[in-house]
Amino acid sequence: MKLSLLSVSILLSTTIGLTGCNDEQQTMSNAVHGLHLQSAKQFSSAAEILDDDIASLCRHYSEEQLLTTRTAWQNTMSAWMQLQGREKGSEEALALSWQIQFWPDKKDTTGRKLKQLLKQDKMWTASDVSEESIAVQGMGAIEWFLYEQPTQLQEAKGCNLANGIGDRIAQSGQQLEEAWQDNPWQQMTPQLALSEYLGH
Repeated sequence: MKLSLLSVSILLSTTIGLTGCNDEQQTMSNAVHGLHLQSAKQFSSAAEILDDDIASLCRHYSEEQLLTTRTAWQNTMSAWMQLQGREKGSEEALALSWQIQFWPDKKDTTGRKLKQLLKQDKMWTASDVSEESIAVQGMGAIEWFLYEQPTQLQEAKGCNLANGIGDRIAQSGQQLEEAWQDNPWQQMTPQLALSEYLGH
């Protein structure tokens, strides 16, 4: 869930209150940037856990491990919701949005494309997945396996593809964290930095 307007305002005003007025511009910019960087780190960490859980599920399929992996997916999705829908900020980070979550998918593009890929006899890697449609590179693709077609994770081809997608999501998480290392609001006034954050 995204931080509420009230919690963001309290955080920023408290941070600014601890510094002098001369540092207000820098403080506001750093606070807004810090929120994004923290969210990116949380997503990256959750994506790594999800990737590991997908691999564990494929090694030893069980209902218990399926539930564990679904929980990991939910945690990763929750972490992503803090950044999902952003339209301002790091250009590199914004460019990753569609490959992390292809949404809305009203025509079930993800499901149709995954079925096509499952017909191919290949060992899928993150690099292979990155060359396919963005519809099969992210959270929606793993959701399809975990909730719509979990039996595919009992098959070699299904696990092959799911592992490749899990690796791709973890890779995207690392790229997202790297993209937020630089502060895109460094030179902005406090008011503009805040409006950039709140304006999505």
